[in-house]
Amino acid sequence: MDIKKIAIVITGVFLLVCAAYINSLYNPAAPHAHGSRSSAQYASFAEMEALTGIRVTLIGVTAAGGMVDFRFKVLDAEKASLIFQDHATMPVLSLKDSKIRIMMPQGATHSMSFENGKVYYMLFGNPGGAIRPGSQVILTIGGLRVGPIMAQ
Repeated sequence: MDIKKIAIVITGVFLLVCAAYINSLYNPAAPHAHGSRSSAQYASFAEMEALTGIRVTLIGVTAAGGMVDFRFKVLDAEKASLIFQDHATMPVLSLKDSKIRIMMPQGATHSMSFENGKVYYMLFGNPGGAIRPGSQVILTIGGLRVGPIMAQ
């Protein structure tokens, strides 16, 4: 291998390591998020509701398996608004016991005004039909992991 090829390989490895590090900074499920939990612990649904101001009402597969419908009821509009303003705290769906994670595109936020008692929804792409009816889904939101929630 000549010196140019070695330099290219080293540069590629360096860029991959940098990308992984940067991704971990913006990954709400990373162990450092909300520092008080290890990545294996789950919050209770009551704890999630108290901290985020929302209650999960549905995680459903739709659009012939190409999308996941995440529905939630707003219990506290002020708390919910805070969660959905920042990409780092927005919902992320993952399959239990899997590395498959489905999140909103980088920079996506929700600017809608929430009202207490109303049900809202978000549609996630479902690459390769990873989440199917009956799948055990873990929801990460606001740095909390809750679940499993059975997809419908």
